[in-house]
Amino acid sequence: MLRKLVYGSEYCAIEHGITAEGTVVFYLLLLRQSKKELELVTQETKHSEEEVTSFLKERKIKQVVLVVNNQQVLTKWMRAVKEGAEFVTAYPSLSKNDFYRQSHRVSGHHYVAFARKAYIDELLKFYEELQVTVLDVHLGNRSFFEIQSFFTEQEQVFTSNTAMNVDKEEVTELVGKRFYKATYDVNGLTLENTQLLNLGIVVSFYLKGTVVFDTETVEDFKYKRGFQIGIKVVLGFVFAVLLANLFYFNEYYEEVTALKQRIQIKRAASKELAALQEEVVKKEQLLEQIQNSATNTLSKFVDEIAAAVPNSLLLSKVNYQNFTSSLKEGKAFTLDANRIEVKGLFTDYTAFNAWIDHLERKEWIVRVTALETKKEKKGRGSKFSLSIVLH
Repeated sequence: MLRKLVYGSEYCAIEHGITAEGTVVFYLLLLRQSKKELELVTQETKHSEEEVTSFLKERKIKQVVLVVNNQQVLTKWMRAVKEGAEFVTAYPSLSKNDFYRQSHRVSGHHYVAFARKAYIDELLKFYEELQVTVLDVHLGNRSFFEIQSFFTEQEQVFTSNTAMNVDKEEVTELVGKRFYKATYDVNGLTLENTQLLNLGIVVSFYLKGTVVFDTETVEDFKYKRGFQIGIKVVLGFVFAVLLANLFYFNEYYEEVTALKQRIQIKRAASKELAALQEEVVKKEQLLEQIQNSATNTLSKFVDEIAAAVPNSLLLSKVNYQNFTSSLKEGKAFTLDANRIEVKGLFTDYTAFNAWIDHLERKEWIVRVTALETKKEKKGRGSKFSLSIVLH
């Protein structure tokens, strides 16, 4: 899981090789890690750096492992010597300051490979300009020893330019300059023989975690990759928090907005209710003032009417502010404030008429109308009913 996070799930290996005619050739292998198995994505042969560049850009590949196996590499298969002495034994005249050196010990033999630092550094610069990191470099056929155990039945196995004699899952002899075409089934992968060294370096670096060339480059790559992953994780976390906050505050904002609207509606209703209450109070006060004033005035008028009543006339009822309509629920009622109704009994008709004339001469009376005069059946006197209309 950690390896997948650091290196991804696709592994690219490139062999810088040579053909039987001595021309430059590039063998490209792209594998994909699926669960615990490797799957073949593509295996291709290119004949120029431009084609390699196009392949890497089209596939968006940012890291590779290299096999340098051309005329720029010196190799030697020899009997094993003391560990560390194989380089001097193989090529005593080659300075370690000018050459990169690699070796592998198997079956009592040493496989030794040399390549000039200037040439390898130039290759690394080529990939660096493409913004592709070279994680490991194997010289010659060294990477084959990483997968030799997969070959149990073949007596001879061919790489891109070498014949390997294999016995009991180990190389026993190595013969160079053997350019043959063959296809092998390696642990479920069907590969051309020109891809065996690429498979070997993929197994060595990605699956076994072995670094042959430069551990510092790998550690620097891991650090940068870890930093990038960390940044993505942090940004993802921050984004998730912001998104959660957005949903929370959006819901909160909607609730607050709804509450504010309710409050505004209630405030508006409260203001309207207060205004109505104030208006009602003012009208009640005005009505009370009018009623008080009218009542005082009417009381004065009633007193004057009563004061002028002759001895032969007896008042039985005095009504003022009479209802002009019947009282019904849900309907307004009105008062007749400008009329006084007087009822009573008189015995002297002349005095009764004189009293009416006296009232009609009052400035505050418009007219006096006799609504009814009726003589009593028993006894003396007559009933009357007057309507006095006021200014």
